Amino acid sequence: MTRTFVEDTQGFPIVEASKETSTVHRSAVTVEDTLAENDPDNDGSSGLDASGYRVATFDIKIAGVDFEEILLVLARWNPIAGLWFHDVKESWDKGFFTEVGTYSIQVEVRAGLVFMKVVNFVGTSFQVDVWVALS
Repeated sequence: MTRTFVEDTQGFPIVEASKETSTVHRSAVTVEDTLAENDPDNDGSSGLDASGYRVATFDIKIAGVDFEEILLVLARWNPIAGLWFHDVKESWDKGFFTEVGTYSIQVEVRAGLVFMKVVNFVGTSFQVDVWVALS
């Protein structure tokens, strides 16, 4: 795919909004992510490459049995530190769900690697599917 870049109001290069893409980010997740708090995979390989994009729209489908609550956290990869950092504002404002269903969360990504992490679940079982559109 060829990307056409434009500059935002601060001169940051971004992909034109009309070139939005959509892909599966995570499929049939049924367990919490259990690796260390700051790294879903230790090397950044599971992250979604948002280079050249400014906004990610995560479409999330949550199913479950005896479902009480689930917390999803947006993590951002810092290549210099070699660690994932949880986006606390996005997590606490938008990632706490108390009902099964379909949801859409739009976050500013400003390029780099991002990862939607399942942090906490209360209930008998769950399944989370996440699709993402970058623009």
